[in-house]
Amino acid sequence: MATTSPVIIVTGASRGIGLAVVGALLKSYKARVVTLSRTRSPELSALVSEHQDSLAPLEGDVTKEQSALSAVDIAKSKFGRLDGLILNAGTLEPLGRIDSPESSVEGWKSMFDINLFSLLHLIKAGLPLLRESHGRVIFVSSGAATGGIAGWGPYNASKAAMNSLARTLANEEKDIVSLPSAPGWSIPRKFTNDADAIGNQSERQRFNESGRT
Repeated sequence: MATTSPVIIVTGASRGIGLAVVGALLKSYKARVVTLSRTRSPELSALVSEHQDSLAPLEGDVTKEQSALSAVDIAKSKFGRLDGLILNAGTLEPLGRIDSPESSVEGWKSMFDINLFSLLHLIKAGLPLLRESHGRVIFVSSGAATGGIAGWGPYNASKAAMNSLARTLANEEKDIVSLPSAPGWSIPRKFTNDADAIGNQSERQRFNESGRT
């Protein structure tokens, strides 16, 4: 990976963890950054205004292959290389116990489209450039991958699959550093003790706004 001015693609960068990562990359590491997120928040727009030469925002659906191809193309055409991916985009919903009406197979598939298969789109698109730079792929994971919180089935499983994907990539691409990272967050006690509370709309929104989306 480049020691100066690396080029990084960050997904889910409009708020929360993703936005904070982008700010740190720009200010502390003098990186050049391509962001991929569904929307451009006022906070991200402010960063774009402040770092016009080093920040290239892209609005798109991470589950679509074309979004991944476009992000990599921007990194190559605007900055000339790609040194890393920070795969932060994700979702917590749908929530619900396995036998609940809310926990449909289609809901599980939708979760995996965002939390797992979208990662494959970007990894496959970026691999040629990452091989050239001996780059890094950082997966924003979660303790839920091993914790198995009741009512979080799709999320737990998708993050466990993410960790497995990170290990597989590390074994297949020896010149690329592949690392899952669980940044953590403060979970109210009732979240882990009461499955009904897990489905509370306000709690879901608070989690989603923490940066996983």
